[in-house]
Amino acid sequence: GSGQATSLNDVVRTLEAVTGRTARTVPSPEHRGGAARMCADIGRARRLLDWEPATELRAGLARTVAYESEHRVGLAPGG
Repeated sequence: GSGQATSLNDVVRTLEAVTGRTARTVPSPEHRGGAARMCADIGRARRLLDWEPATELRAGLARTVAYESEHRVGLAPGG
């Protein structure tokens, strides 16, 4: 949670860039009453833990993909 709104499409595009693969997505109509964008409220973590986000989305996804490629099959870049 960076405190910045990120759409699911942004996450998918970033994951595609990190892995070098194209995601197969199925577009669906917006959920009635649902938000087009969501943003985690990190205010409580800031106040109680004196915490600030330190990892950008792309870097975090890259680290996750690298970890998963070492420990599991399926997320290896370009694979």
